[in-house]
Amino acid sequence: MVKELEVLCNECRSNSCIEHALGIMEEKKAQENLSEGIFNISLTGAERLEKFLLEKLDIFESAVGDSNVKRAPRIAAFPPAFQSISRNPIVLDLAYNMIEFPSIESRMKKDRKAKGGFISRIFG
Repeated sequence: MVKELEVLCNECRSNSCIEHALGIMEEKKAQENLSEGIFNISLTGAERLEKFLLEKLDIFESAVGDSNVKRAPRIAAFPPAFQSISRNPIVLDLAYNMIEFPSIESRMKKDRKAKGGFISRIFG
């Protein structure tokens, strides 16, 4: 019985290592498939052949679809197709030159040179 347990333990260890290696390989493939999928994204979205369920709301059809197809039905397109949007118009303020702004000289500090500031005392 002890021999059988040792054999079982070794088999479990080897199967665990095999599954770990398969998981690492799948992770690498997933990264490659993702980058490949992103590279193949179309900006127009015109290459799809099938309609989504949201586009067939007026047609009475089974939501499961054809029994020969093993893929689940698709509800909506993801990622959605890119659409151009209008920008806000550029508004140039033509009246800026006509505005008379109030004088702020009373708020400005007085000229230090007239008072004889530190720098003016050094350099004359």
